[in-house]
Amino acid sequence: MLTVIYLRLFAAAATHPPPHNTAAMDAIKKKMQAMKIEKDNALDRADAAEEKVRQITEKLERVEEELRDTQKKMMQTENDLDKAQEDLGAANSQLEDKEKKVQESAKDGAQQTSLLDVLKKKMRQAREEAEQAKDEADEVKRLLEEERKKRRGGRSPSSYRACGGGSGEDRGSSQDRNGEARGGHEVG
Repeated sequence: MLTVIYLRLFAAAATHPPPHNTAAMDAIKKKMQAMKIEKDNALDRADAAEEKVRQITEKLERVEEELRDTQKKMMQTENDLDKAQEDLGAANSQLEDKEKKVQESAKDGAQQTSLLDVLKKKMRQAREEAEQAKDEADEVKRLLEEERKKRRGGRSPSSYRACGGGSGEDRGSSQDRNGEARGGHEVG
């Protein structure tokens, strides 16, 4: 715009013959110098503005590039999140299945433990009964041995008791220590 004004002034000066007045000429020169300084300042401001626009444009391009990168990362993160949620759902499902199996196993284990306890108790009772039966068998065996010895006693030095020389316990048909009748031989 200043260029247009500058050109008009030159055109006006060219169409009008130069005045003889040097004061007017000096005023026009000063005006032209002021306009030239104003034009130079305007050009400097325009250059600075263009530089600012260029810098802002570059910055905008960098920000847009960062925005695109961030959007890509966000999409990747969303995809990762979706996959992680799927994996979590699958893991939770597996965990629930395993918890059910553990609970069932615990129930079965409790039943088996209960059955095992019952079997152990029965086994203890059976052992006690076997011990008792063994003790009784040992007692019967001992009594049988004594009876055999007594029966052989008529032929041995212990026949004295069998013949009546000892206590009356061995005479005739008597009872053993358990109160059972013994069919004894009368030794005479």
